[in-house]
Amino acid sequence: MANWGKISNNLKPFAKASLKNHIDNFCKKIYYYSMELEREVGTKQMVQSFRQSEGEDICTVILQVKNSNFVNDGYNTKLFGKTMTEWVKNSVFDTQIRYGILMPNQDFLQVAKKMLNPNAKYTLVLFTDAPLIKRKTILQVINYFKLQDLSVLKLTRGYMFKTEYLMQVDSLYSPQTQYFDEEDFMVCDTLKQLAMIRDILKNRILDYFMKNGVEILDASSTFVDADAQIGSGTVVYPFNQIYGQTIIEPNCTLFAGNAIDSSIICSGSKVQNSIIKNSFVGKNVNIQNYCVIANNSKIADDTCVPDFCKISSAKIEKDSDIKSFCEYKGEE
Repeated sequence: MANWGKISNNLKPFAKASLKNHIDNFCKKIYYYSMELEREVGTKQMVQSFRQSEGEDICTVILQVKNSNFVNDGYNTKLFGKTMTEWVKNSVFDTQIRYGILMPNQDFLQVAKKMLNPNAKYTLVLFTDAPLIKRKTILQVINYFKLQDLSVLKLTRGYMFKTEYLMQVDSLYSPQTQYFDEEDFMVCDTLKQLAMIRDILKNRILDYFMKNGVEILDASSTFVDADAQIGSGTVVYPFNQIYGQTIIEPNCTLFAGNAIDSSIICSGSKVQNSIIKNSFVGKNVNIQNYCVIANNSKIADDTCVPDFCKISSAKIEKDSDIKSFCEYKGEE
């Protein structure tokens, strides 16, 4: 068996330092991996615990906060294709959900009491002016509340109650407060805060795709709606805008300057500086510069659409003779 101490002493100084750095880096990777695994396992356990307790019933009262600073009363303001109400709803989708309107300077407690479900064991009260709330944070709140066996818990923006307690109380005096991920509870009641929340949501959406194998070359100039889907291996160049329930299948290339709305782009296709709306693009299609494809048009697999084509309500077959600067229109 080799004598490690003897071998180590015979190493040159720079080699020993290099080996030490490798070991340190390896240990750091193991540490961060174990922490990530612990967070993942912890989240899965919270989800499992929550699903097992569905019989206990959790009712979420979402208070739609009216705010004259925004169009559509604030709570219907859209952020990446979803209203602020829908963003909050997404975090509690498998609880019972009830809605109430909260006017400026109105006591939230009285509105929540009117909207609660008396048959639910717990009541969550959330506000639409805090649309960053995540599912994971909600699970942490519920888990903490149950472990502590509380009657009321105050969040940075929101509350959790035992429903029986909420039905009896007329006002709250110094309820216990617990802080979770504070970014989730950022309040949106000014246009400046709205801009900050837009940036956070945009980064969350793009981070999700990048973690799942989508290469986004310039996040600052890329816009993707919350309901869009982008497959792994796809490359997104700067100044792309992807709206609605668009589906971009794996291994596509979106060159700079596209606007794609509520359409399907199948795997291996390439799109350059074009507009595609409510249409279907098959596999391995090459759509070249300054094309407009709209109104339920369909482009067959392995087709090349040359520059400056306008296609509306038309079906383009693989062997179609398509020329630049031409318009192709089918029956609408």
